[in-house]
Amino acid sequence: MQTWITKNLPIEQLKRLDFLVGEFSSWHTMWPVGRSPVQFRSVVRAHREGCDRFLRMEQFSDVPGIGLVSSTEMFTFNRRESNFEAFGFSTAHEESLMKFHGGWEGDRLILTSTPARGYAGFERYRHTFTPTEAGFDFLEERWDICGFVRHMQGSYLPCPI
Repeated sequence: MQTWITKNLPIEQLKRLDFLVGEFSSWHTMWPVGRSPVQFRSVVRAHREGCDRFLRMEQFSDVPGIGLVSSTEMFTFNRRESNFEAFGFSTAHEESLMKFHGGWEGDRLILTSTPARGYAGFERYRHTFTPTEAGFDFLEERWDICGFVRHMQGSYLPCPI
């Protein structure tokens, strides 16, 4: 049975997220607050939910000095606000939900979070996803007194099957 929502999905906007679908791995560099940079492996799996309205991304890492981190993000497009949204859950944050919103700027999808309590206190993030021929680049910036500063960065490539 179809509802009004499933009949009227913003298909063209949601298709712009297809570059995230698949299984990927990356070596990340993180610049933790008050500590030296660390490198770690990150693995991502992303797929469409059955209704095609959401794209679900799951990420797993073992971050030196922080420990095992897993996160889940649900991406969608908000037609009323005319922007992309993501709802993120992470073991690295005290609050169970971070909400992101934003859109495409050139060839980059840029999503900025609402403030939430995380491992370094009260935090706000900006995530930039840039499609590449093989996968995508990811940049996470953290807000501090001087504005957004680089916090974590990596290039995701498809996992061999």
